[in-house]
Amino acid sequence: MTSTPREPTPPDTDGWLEGEEPAAVVVPSMRALIRRPDGRISPGERAARSSAMAILCHLSVFFGFPIFLFPMVMRDDAFVLHHAKASALAFVLFYGLLLAGFVWHAGFFWVMLAAYIFPLVGIWRASRGERAGVLGLGHQGEGVFFLLQASPRDAKLLEE
Repeated sequence: MTSTPREPTPPDTDGWLEGEEPAAVVVPSMRALIRRPDGRISPGERAARSSAMAILCHLSVFFGFPIFLFPMVMRDDAFVLHHAKASALAFVLFYGLLLAGFVWHAGFFWVMLAAYIFPLVGIWRASRGERAGVLGLGHQGEGVFFLLQASPRDAKLLEE
């Protein structure tokens, strides 16, 4: 496959030949990260943003930085808040076991490694747009952080 060589661009242009426009390279998943000037977001974009933030909340266990605190303070999306509660519980469990391994007995390190299962399940379920579930510590997170509730408008998103 040989292509025809392009003519060199004139020095006073920005690299695009007249009549050519750059190809749009924005895929649907990237569109969710672009802000609209009027502030409107389609339901698909909102779901993509919610899913991405829920995944970031669960990744906080691996990063060692409590990213889940941002949705817990904002409380504007019920789906993200549910996953933030679950990831907060997994974060406390994981780093509590790490501390117990240093202070009491090294056997806690093996239990700590098993605690990686909870955020992995949470990431998997958040990427599918589902609640965290029992293995993702969703029910337990809701029980521990029951005082943190989303706005009533968004709370019905979690109802099944």
